[in-house]
Amino acid sequence: MYVKQQNDPYITSDEVFKMLRFYIPKGWDVPVFSNTDFASDTDIVRYGIYISDIVTTSRTPNQLGLTTGSNIYNAVDEFYIAYVSFQQDPNIGRVRDMVNNLVTDNYPGTKVPFMNGYFQRNYAEILNYGTQRQKYSWTFSLTRLEFQ
Repeated sequence: MYVKQQNDPYITSDEVFKMLRFYIPKGWDVPVFSNTDFASDTDIVRYGIYISDIVTTSRTPNQLGLTTGSNIYNAVDEFYIAYVSFQQDPNIGRVRDMVNNLVTDNYPGTKVPFMNGYFQRNYAEILNYGTQRQKYSWTFSLTRLEFQ
């Protein structure tokens, strides 16, 4: 049985899935797929948004921890979002805005930031054109303090 560790990422891919489902209206007809259906680079994939798992990719000693002799680390959590679309899709601009705003959005109905606890929030967006499709992919890199 898996027991959640205290140093796991602060957010989960299920929470990212729920945020996108909440902020992207059903009227847009943009499917959002969870991390179990992440788009492969080699397979033909269907139209929609795909969310990867969130994993801790690096852990480095924090300067304060080095100075005081304690176990404080900067942990970096990363996840990916891919939007597979077709050329001249009317939703491209709106979906891009929604995904780009994840770093500043609040949990629905609250004033609590979605990525609360991360002191550094970075993302990079890449556009990939195909013959009949467009694929936008975002890499989110979130840094938090970790105590051991």
